[in-house]
Amino acid sequence: MFIAVVGCTHGELDLIYSTLEKIEEENKIKVDLLICCGDFQSVRYNVDNECLNVPAKYKKEQNDFVDYFTGKKKAKILTIFVGGNHESMNVLKQLYYGGWVAPNIYYLGYSSVHNINNFRICSLSGIYKKYSFFKKYYESYPYTDITKVSAYHIRKYEIEKLKLLKNNVDIVVTHDWPNNIEKHGDVHDLLRRKYHFQSDVYNNTLGNPHTEILLNKLKPYFWFASHLHVKYSALYIHNDQKQYTRFLSLDKAQEYKHFYYKF
Repeated sequence: MFIAVVGCTHGELDLIYSTLEKIEEENKIKVDLLICCGDFQSVRYNVDNECLNVPAKYKKEQNDFVDYFTGKKKAKILTIFVGGNHESMNVLKQLYYGGWVAPNIYYLGYSSVHNINNFRICSLSGIYKKYSFFKKYYESYPYTDITKVSAYHIRKYEIEKLKLLKNNVDIVVTHDWPNNIEKHGDVHDLLRRKYHFQSDVYNNTLGNPHTEILLNKLKPYFWFASHLHVKYSALYIHNDQKQYTRFLSLDKAQEYKHFYYKF
C-alpha cells in the first residue's frame, strides 16, 4: 500500500492530484491513500466562504473543491483530511464525527481513529489556543468574526477522548505541531528558514502541549502535521528507547513547494 501525505491543502486539489499522477507515472506505483493535514477549505457555496477565516486577498469565490463536490471531477485516490485554522466551519461542524464531503473525499472529524488497510490512523482537527481549550463548543451559524476563529480551536474534550486509546496507533495526523517536537530535529536549520519562530522555540511555546502528551502515550510510527508552512522532520525517541516516532511537517500546496511525501 502506497500512502501520500500533503501539508496545507488551501483548496488546491487539482495541483495535488496532478502532482501525484506524475509521481505514480515516474515510480510505476499506484497511490492508494492521500492524507491532507488541514486547511482543506471545502468551499461549496458562497455561504461557505463567509464561514472561512482567511485574509481577504486569499479568499476566492470558488476553489478546486467545488468541482469534486458537484461531481464534475472525481478524486481518483481515497482522500482523507483533518481540519485546520482556515476552514469553512459550517461544513465541518455538521460532520463532527467525520463524513464524506465529496465522492472519495472524507473528513476525519474533530478527533477520531480509523482503520484503513491495517493502518490505525488517529486524527485531531484544529489548532491549540490556551484561552479556548477549556471552553465548551458554543459557536454556531451565523458565525461572527470571533466565533469563526474560535470554532476551530481544539478543546480539552478531544484530547481526553484520544488519551483513552489503549493500543498504539500507526499514524497520527494533526494540523499544528506537538509542543517541543522541533527540538528533536535540526532546529537551527528551522530557525534559519523561519526566523520568526525563534521566540516560540526558546520559550517552549511552539506547538500544542497537549498533543505532546498524546505523542508520548500513543507512540505512533508516523506523526504528520502542517500549519507552519515549512517542511521539517524530527525523530522522537521515546523513554523506553525501544520505540520512536518519525515526525514530518509539510509545506502548503503550491508549485515548487515541499508539500508532499509518499511512503
